[in-house]
Amino acid sequence: MTENIELYPAAETVFKDPALGVYFRPRLTFETTNCEQIYRVHLLGTDGLICANVFKYLEHNFFGFKYDDGLYDFLGDLRSVSTIYL
Repeated sequence: MTENIELYPAAETVFKDPALGVYFRPRLTFETTNCEQIYRVHLLGTDGLICANVFKYLEHNFFGFKYDDGLYDFLGDLRSVSTIYL
């Protein structure tokens, strides 16, 4: 079972937009099979997002990712975070 686990994967192997690695920290990736389809599941950590405006997928709606061919595509809007911190 452990051969299907990758600890601390690179952001490029987790996100459609690797820049999301600044906000969401990939902790591990594992492969699983469901209905004969192989899926790569990524477990993430975060230091927390403080959004100035309310968006559909801000921190307390952290589930805002779409699975796309083994990569996660963030559905949120980080514009308010970048204007505060960058």
